[in-house]
Amino acid sequence: MSFVNEYIKNSDIHKYNIIELWNNVKTFNKLDPESDCEIKWTMDADRGMFLIRYSQARDCDWQGWLFVFQDQVYRIALNRVVLPLPSRVIRWELVRIDMPDENCLSREEFINYLKEALLVFGRNGVVTEDDKRYSIEFTF
Repeated sequence: MSFVNEYIKNSDIHKYNIIELWNNVKTFNKLDPESDCEIKWTMDADRGMFLIRYSQARDCDWQGWLFVFQDQVYRIALNRVVLPLPSRVIRWELVRIDMPDENCLSREEFINYLKEALLVFGRNGVVTEDDKRYSIEFTF
């Protein structure tokens, strides 16, 4: 199986400790374990990895992301540049990676998985016909 975009199911929220992961990186808009939440992720269940956007800074262009690979959490800052029409190009720029202390992936492996997930995430994670017309580029 490969990466897919979807809303996280309630069973997966508990299975992957999504509320704890989310609340550990969010200073506001924390999730209540008793409430339903609608969080999108780009998930590859067979390989045990997923990507979640948890923030978009108002005073800069980067977005905060979590990439989880077999219970290891990577915090990432990415900048998404949408080139003006008619180009229909999304350009991803890597701002920062916080690697876990006990990292089982090389930087190159991590970058390859991240690119693979972002190619599926596309423009906004929920693919519409309009989203399919965008091409994805990377500066890293």
